[in-house]
Amino acid sequence: MPQLLMKAEKLILGYPDTTVGFGMFRTQRMGRKLALKGVSLELRQGENLALIGSNGSGKSTLLRTLAGIYPPDAGTINTFGNSVQTLFNMGIGMKPELTGRQNIMLMSMIGGKTPAEIEEMIPKIVEFSELHAVIEDPVRTYSRGMAMRLSFAVATSLQPEILLIDEWIGAGDENFRKKAQKRLTDMISGSKGFILASHNTGIVQQYCTRSLWLDKGDVIAVGPTEDVIPDYIAKSRGQTIAPVRLPDTARKIDSKTSDAVPTEKLQPDPAVKDAPKPSPPPKPANPANRPVVVQRGVAKPKPQDP
Repeated sequence: MPQLLMKAEKLILGYPDTTVGFGMFRTQRMGRKLALKGVSLELRQGENLALIGSNGSGKSTLLRTLAGIYPPDAGTINTFGNSVQTLFNMGIGMKPELTGRQNIMLMSMIGGKTPAEIEEMIPKIVEFSELHAVIEDPVRTYSRGMAMRLSFAVATSLQPEILLIDEWIGAGDENFRKKAQKRLTDMISGSKGFILASHNTGIVQQYCTRSLWLDKGDVIAVGPTEDVIPDYIAKSRGQTIAPVRLPDTARKIDSKTSDAVPTEKLQPDPAVKDAPKPSPPPKPANPANRPVVVQRGVAKPKPQDP
């Protein structure tokens, strides 16, 4: 059996629920609302696990709990890999007053790299982020896209054994997004296992071997992706209604115009054909056929010269 990298058992996590009702009927109360309700999972070497579910199902909450950002109210999390790296919101952990180079060193030290390893990483990070001209400037002077590129370049250079990803990240312009996607794909293939929280079932089917389906903090299903995803998609779409099928003799499609036309040629109705055509409406009177001018929305005849 493959090596166990991470194991979570019966995770429970709640947050304060202090109000109920709305408007003048709003009252105060003390309680907790559960975001995770006894969630358990395992991640083994070579597995890529997807967390799927609708908005509010608990995907991001579970991912942050596994990363140690949110302490659970109950349950246990055991990590057996040497390093865990998260790719959540780009820019987390960066200090705006520090330069780009200083932020690279800071985030790399947080990621567990030694000073010697960091010095070796810096040129590659600067090259990938394409920030040569501003790497010695404070990050507060960077645009949002530049800060995202720097953060992404650092995070994907740490080569963790376990990778936790919240959604599929695209940073920067179109050219950089292509580089980022290739880097992320290489990073996934180099890690022992990763957990991805995503709404994109296409990416889940492409990269994840197993899926865990959450709904309002409860585990609905967990198993091979090819088994879980079809049920999840069917549930997300709700009850399907069979399309109404018209009789074959009723309508057909004209290949030249792509418009629906009657199959049988329509014959004109004799009563309609012989009916008299309506006379056109009378034109407004204009004595002496004088030109008309419009003033303040009122049409008046233009006076003639004496």
